[in-house]
Amino acid sequence: MTAYTDRIVQANQVWRQRFYDKFVRELGLSVGAVVKVQTPERYNTPSVEKIGIITSVNWEQLSMFCFNNQAGYSWSQRIESKFKQALEIKVSVDGTVERLVFVSGQNSHTDPSTVHLLRDQHGGLADVFNGWCYLEYVETIGRSETPLDEDWVAQGHEECAKFVTKKYSKEKLDNWNVTRLIEKTEEIQQRA
Repeated sequence: MTAYTDRIVQANQVWRQRFYDKFVRELGLSVGAVVKVQTPERYNTPSVEKIGIITSVNWEQLSMFCFNNQAGYSWSQRIESKFKQALEIKVSVDGTVERLVFVSGQNSHTDPSTVHLLRDQHGGLADVFNGWCYLEYVETIGRSETPLDEDWVAQGHEECAKFVTKKYSKEKLDNWNVTRLIEKTEEIQQRA
């Protein structure tokens, strides 16, 4: 299990590097970033673009389990729901704070098959699990002046990995597709 724990930490480091490269380096997002957002279209209410400021990101909770579909697209290949983690980005717009989501399709309002998903060149990074109140990311207007330190990547969520391997057997982690997720992440690392 020590070797397995090391594999989880390394997989989390790979995922965190991908997330950091997309979210912080490419998009310029962190607390204080100014973003253009779109309100979701609701019954008899068209969507509207607005400007907001990111007020928080749940950095310490983020790991490779933010995208529980990464191990495979069939339900039988998904990660056990107990490991699911949510990316929570809070944005202040017009005096209210709501969640920010990313939409993988061209137009989420006309294409019901689109999902709330942040992705990079290797695929999905984070599902956004939320209720009805959210804002869709359109673009970054002003990059954050206090981007996340890259030490966050190296930390690799080690405490969480140790907890998982002490609490659950290798057989359970295999059955819950955690091992498959690690293997998929190792494949991405080899291709990079």
